[in-house]
Amino acid sequence: MDLDNFRRQWQQGQPSETLDAAALSQLLTRRSTSPVAKMLRNAWLESGFNVLCFLIFGSVLTAPAATQSTLGLARSISAAMLVLCVVAGYYYYHKVQVLRQLRQANGPLRDHVARQLRTLRQLMHLYNLGTLWSIPAVFLIVLGFLGVQLSQKLAGQKLLLSLVITTGIVLVVGGATFLLMRQTMRWYLQRLYGQYLDRLEAALHELGE
Repeated sequence: MDLDNFRRQWQQGQPSETLDAAALSQLLTRRSTSPVAKMLRNAWLESGFNVLCFLIFGSVLTAPAATQSTLGLARSISAAMLVLCVVAGYYYYHKVQVLRQLRQANGPLRDHVARQLRTLRQLMHLYNLGTLWSIPAVFLIVLGFLGVQLSQKLAGQKLLLSLVITTGIVLVVGGATFLLMRQTMRWYLQRLYGQYLDRLEAALHELGE
């Protein structure tokens, strides 16, 4: 039974509480077409991509570079990204567990589903914040590295002017990247998870009426 059929049965006034619970349970547990199944597939795809990123950034730490300065910057950014990959790995693991628990009700089904959906919303919010604020962190690493490089080559007013110009460029590019990523993350999370959470929350809302 898909979501539309479930809604029709409820709106037509079929009062059986057993039927309601069974319909909601079937909506959650259908293996290939349920919102939960689709979110699980997306979570596993994200997890696989995260592992790939971890391997790529890990290889950068041991790969030779054309110059020592390039090697230092690449390793600094790669080290930061590796930390983010580890944190993201824990996030994906936790999200998969929550999605799996949606199919295993402990207690009243409606309360269980509502609680798990709230947890998923909170995880998405934390993931969005973490992703967005990792951008300033990366640009600060770049700015610090460039500042060190300039201080080794310039001095006096030339150094000060170069630092001001470099800081301005990094701030503009970083700010534009942050704004672009904020819009992208909204679309991305809504497409992979938000639309399915909206459907499940709508079903719960109609059950509560």
